Amino acid sequence: MIELFNNGKELDKVHIAEHRKKPLMELLKKYASLEDVTAIAIGGSSASASTDSTSDIDIYIFEKKVTPADTREQSIVKPCSDNYEVGGDYFGPGDEFMHNEMGQECDVMYWTMDWFEDIVKSTWINHQGQNGYTTAFLYTLKNFSIIYDSGNWLSSLRNMVQKEYPLELRDNIVTRNLMLMKDKPFSSYFDQICKAAMRNDMVSINHRI
Repeated sequence: MIELFNNGKELDKVHIAEHRKKPLMELLKKYASLEDVTAIAIGGSSASASTDSTSDIDIYIFEKKVTPADTREQSIVKPCSDNYEVGGDYFGPGDEFMHNEMGQECDVMYWTMDWFEDIVKSTWINHQGQNGYTTAFLYTLKNFSIIYDSGNWLSSLRNMVQKEYPLELRDNIVTRNLMLMKDKPFSSYFDQICKAAMRNDMVSINHRI
């Protein structure tokens, strides 16, 4: 039997109805039993106390390599759900399904360890700014509840971002995005807005703003 992180006590921090905790724990144990799974976390509104009647449960599965969709469907999703979409890779590998016993939707994301670790290190250690969303994944890492963590890999990454925000990262984010907004020699957002205004293209004006 898979032992979940801290004997499952992290699940107590997740904002979910009491009658749903046992079936959720059983679901997470099935994910933890997959060959390449190293860590599991719960984030989104369930981790931030902002749930309402429409909220789903955001589950993050960290793997050495992503488990094939047909394996996920047959071994985990299909036995617990009559209404699901497996392999909907719209924003990366993921599954969405209504859990029969919990009566709540689960949104499961599959992230490889190498990919996620590269994001954390390039941002937090190497201070690389991106086109918006630079620290979005770091926020997720800092705020979700770690349910399973073989070898403390995910906990170590989270501990890394608990330190004071790097000033060099701040400066690089501001510099890069100001460049995209107005200093880029061609097709800055400011230039695109001006051209859209000349055309009276309200859709483009709104989009660029």
